[in-house]
Amino acid sequence: MRGILLCVVLVGALASPGPVALGEPLTDADYWTYDVRVTDTKGVTTEAWDFGFYTGANVLPARRGDAYVDVPFRRIRALEIADYVPGRGCYPARITTRVKGEVLDVEIERAEAQRFLGGSTELGTYRIRLGLVRRLEILRFTAGEGGSE
Repeated sequence: MRGILLCVVLVGALASPGPVALGEPLTDADYWTYDVRVTDTKGVTTEAWDFGFYTGANVLPARRGDAYVDVPFRRIRALEIADYVPGRGCYPARITTRVKGEVLDVEIERAEAQRFLGGSTELGTYRIRLGLVRRLEILRFTAGEGGSE
């Protein structure tokens, strides 16, 4: 009897449609670029257009408490990143949301902070690692328009 029950459970598991996707799916908007103002660790502020992550969607993976959150740039008005904290293995950060203006604390993992962001400036191509950004202000979506030259 136990063998039959085990077979039924296994067949049921194999016939299931697979894992259910949780959370919000990526949209075309998550690949749009942005007009931004970036302040780096040296205090230099640069305005750029067609700005976003070099690879993947413009979504910031972060930790909030014990959970992980994926924050699309389209929901961010400003991102402030503090210095790396070796004991915690992360960069503390603060996100100001676009719609409600809420200020939420998150942590960016060290590996994520090594990713490059980039865009165009008056001087030419601009690129910077996320961990070297101290403040990122998202001024407007460019949606593949080529920026605001």
